[in-house]
Amino acid sequence: MRNLWVVLFTAILFCGGFTSPFVDYRGEKSIIERIEIDFYALFDFGESEKCYVVVREDGTYVSNSGVIIDSDIIENLQESFTDFYHADEVEPGMMTFGYWPEFIITLTHTNGTVRLRSSSAERCFIPWNIEYDGKKFVQFNGKIPTALFPLLVSLDPDYWSHRAPDLQSGCRVNPIPYEYKEQGVSPYFPVTPDSLSKLKKKGISRLKWKYILPDDGNHLPLLTNENIYVTTDHEAFCFEIDSGKLVWKIYSEDKMKHSYEQSESYNAYMNGNVYFTLTEGLMCVEGDSGKILWQILYEDVSGPPIFTEDKIYVRMELLKPYLHPWHTLILCVDAHTGVILWEYEVQEMWADGGHTVILHDDFIYFKSAEPSITCLDSNSGDIVWKIAEDLGFIDIVLIDSNFLIYTKSGYKVRCLEKRTGRCLWEAFTYDNPVFEDILMGNRILLHTDPDDTQISETLVDIATGDVIWEGHMGAMRTSDPFVDDLHYFLDSTGKTLTALNVETGSELWTAEFDSHGDEIHVFEEGILILLLDPERPYPFDTSYSGLIFLNRDGCIAWEYRFDTAARGKIHTPLPGALFFFEKDGGITEAFNTETGEILWKVNLEGWGINDILFYENKFYVSSDNGYIYCISMNDGKISWILESDSEVFYCWRLPPFLSVIEDGLLLAYTEDGHMFVISLDCIIC
Repeated sequence: MRNLWVVLFTAILFCGGFTSPFVDYRGEKSIIERIEIDFYALFDFGESEKCYVVVREDGTYVSNSGVIIDSDIIENLQESFTDFYHADEVEPGMMTFGYWPEFIITLTHTNGTVRLRSSSAERCFIPWNIEYDGKKFVQFNGKIPTALFPLLVSLDPDYWSHRAPDLQSGCRVNPIPYEYKEQGVSPYFPVTPDSLSKLKKKGISRLKWKYILPDDGNHLPLLTNENIYVTTDHEAFCFEIDSGKLVWKIYSEDKMKHSYEQSESYNAYMNGNVYFTLTEGLMCVEGDSGKILWQILYEDVSGPPIFTEDKIYVRMELLKPYLHPWHTLILCVDAHTGVILWEYEVQEMWADGGHTVILHDDFIYFKSAEPSITCLDSNSGDIVWKIAEDLGFIDIVLIDSNFLIYTKSGYKVRCLEKRTGRCLWEAFTYDNPVFEDILMGNRILLHTDPDDTQISETLVDIATGDVIWEGHMGAMRTSDPFVDDLHYFLDSTGKTLTALNVETGSELWTAEFDSHGDEIHVFEEGILILLLDPERPYPFDTSYSGLIFLNRDGCIAWEYRFDTAARGKIHTPLPGALFFFEKDGGITEAFNTETGEILWKVNLEGWGINDILFYENKFYVSSDNGYIYCISMNDGKISWILESDSEVFYCWRLPPFLSVIEDGLLLAYTEDGHMFVISLDCIIC
């Protein structure tokens, strides 16, 4: 540490005229004599104001309320003044609705006064502005709030112990805006050495190629065996996967629509051609050359098209001022020629807001205002059947080759015969079911009356509508996977787990435990339950206190309690052997499924994990600081790190997304158009 002060002293002499408050000209540290902390926060439901003063008396730090402060806490606060960038006042990058905090902290040293200020609602109130001797700086690395939190807890434990959970776990390095990276840190203050430099060099050795698009491009790329196709708002690009060579690019006057999830694809590759969805139409491009084969501009596209080998089905909104209400248009386009084969127009009620179009066998199903559900012949566009009554808000889902289920806002569920539209049965529900969560093979779970303590859910046979089981599942905390036709749910207290056979409707067993369970994860080996923290400050806070694992017969196999309450989620990449608990703050722990033993723990920089991909015996993590990590599943060791070079990831910026494109290659792409292809085999080690 002494050498560091000597280096700083030398820098001050050469820079001239500016002295750091942390070093005087004899190379000795300046001492903090007084600290004034003013905190104010405005909430939607009120406000909070705190003022603290700490003074140094005879070598001891004492607060205005008589609390003696450990001198190490003050020392750590002083040593947190590192990695400052010259800057005028830096405003927070993210505004959080309903919460407006502000810190003003004045530190009086033996040779100067430093003022700290933050009005950021981001984690750890980053960034922090610093003013000294008329000069202004900014810190992004989170060291000031990390050192400040123990002081706040010492001064006012009742107020701060359960607040700012990000501070409790230690603040991470915030992404540094590009302009400050280019400028570099101020030479007047200590600089934290990069402990990850060796791992970053290894990451660079894995990079096959990268490309920066001229416009934001967080849109899901389209991948083939040889090429990557990616779009921005008005351009489409084709790259060779292996070399990164730009094969072609095209420009579109009409804005291109983009996919953000695999289940929502606006673009497709078929028959050697690439199909792009435009704001008002479709475009077909030859995949190898980029030659535009055909293009149609019609009306506003509503929702992702359905692509088949020979036909494309697209839903459009006729947003014409003379049409009240607006109309919906279903269009069938020849995929080879772009010729419109047929179109079907139906009245739209824009409050409906749904864009569901389902293709199954030779039928098209969609919803609208009136008629509410229509079935068309997918080849001719002719009406097969329709339901003409006004159903208001509805949702439809295709169960299998025989049945169609829909629900409406009148608390009613109907099951229809798919080919005729004939109603097989109907039932009343408390609200509209979420079908993805409650379909169990040929059974459907209906949420009937949550206020009824005896019967709030009903399990129904889809084919007949017969009730198989009815009972009470409390707050509907249920298992997502169904193993061996079993369904698991917690009661309203969260302390009783029930195993239900969905075929017979019989309850096999119940298990009770002391803590409040929340999430349920089912393995072949047993059932894992996340336990809510009983001291969480808010009823809807999902802070977890630990884990309970039960055997498939309901007996508790093991329990594990976290040292401090943690938010997070479970990952199960390998059946049976282990599972991962990903905590906020970039911490991942690997557990042995059978014993509950922690096999390893890895702590990543950044606030948390944005994307995680498991591949062979490694997993790849995108952290919100813009880093991409390669981590061994066997021991949790970081193999390499790659910086994405992306800009600030505030609420409108996202870290890299990950996708394996073929054996041995990983694709990463960011919202601001940075695209990387990474070799999972070392190129230059």
